Amino acid sequence: MKIITNKFGSGKLYGEEDLLTYGTIYCRCCACMSVYADFLTWANNYKRKWEPKNIVLSPELANQLIVLSCQVTDIAVLNDIRNIEALHLLYPEKDIFVGGCLAYRFDIHLPEYVKRLVTLRSVGTEILDKKYVDFAKPFWIRELSNNKFDEGMLFRDMYPLQIGAGCNKNCEYCTIKNTRGESFEIDISQKNVHGQTPEDIFLKHENVVLIADSPTVKQIKDWCHISVKYGKPLSLRNVEPDVVMSCYYDIYAMAKMGLLPILHSPIQSMQSIVLKTMKRPVQPTLDFISKVPELQKLEVFVATNIIIDYDEIPSELEKCEKIFNYVSWNPYWDGKWNREKAEERYAKYINI
Repeated sequence: MKIITNKFGSGKLYGEEDLLTYGTIYCRCCACMSVYADFLTWANNYKRKWEPKNIVLSPELANQLIVLSCQVTDIAVLNDIRNIEALHLLYPEKDIFVGGCLAYRFDIHLPEYVKRLVTLRSVGTEILDKKYVDFAKPFWIRELSNNKFDEGMLFRDMYPLQIGAGCNKNCEYCTIKNTRGESFEIDISQKNVHGQTPEDIFLKHENVVLIADSPTVKQIKDWCHISVKYGKPLSLRNVEPDVVMSCYYDIYAMAKMGLLPILHSPIQSMQSIVLKTMKRPVQPTLDFISKVPELQKLEVFVATNIIIDYDEIPSELEKCEKIFNYVSWNPYWDGKWNREKAEERYAKYINI
């Protein structure tokens, strides 16, 4: 257990040693693939090191319940808290931890029975078993489809090859630097404690997607070359538009060989004035948007994220959906937690 201080205040966070002391663990993920992959690397390394029976698949069998959380919008925070409350209602005697990004939002009050958990990850560890995390259904859809390209399914069933975490960019609305910790990269030739490199792990698994909060130009170039070298498909996720354009020759070459099933790049907006206000890369974003049809002709499934209702700007969702194969959207949030407002916004945006 330690005290952490960031721009949101200070708070007590529990660690691995606290979990190991108390025994059996159940983990539910209500967060993104990056947070999901973090815990999976830790859980898989823990299994190989300790051979425990501690990580269980049902909350009934555990005495510690973990909810991996998201705080990108107040609606996401509300979903985290609802999951926490539901587990506490069913299992009031069990310890409940919140991991992921919400754990570091000390400005957001949590129920008194919740303990905040540090980010658990084992850098470079191969994920041999994904069942250690109960990946919750996305709260904004009624039910999951079996189609990997349907809403809520993108990347969900793929092998998450983690190559880094954190971000050094300075977008106006983003909290990653405080909630995801100091950024790091895993070099393509960096060996883990078992002597494996990311390249070794990539070659062992099918249907691989790279996982990082913000992959760098060098990383994308390196991985495009590895994909081409072995003729092995690889999907790219969370590649910022300016990084895509800096690597476009490499990405296009990979796509032309049929090796790029999915490219996900979060544009956040299609308008120059909005991008500038957000402190986003304006021209590279517009350039990337113009390249989308070119990639689609090579059968690349191109996905993006946008922020809607930003500074009273009319929604771009419909226009964006005509260009991209898949669009995830988040309503803009000013970052000030108010549960009553979150409940109202949930009712407005989530029609379930």
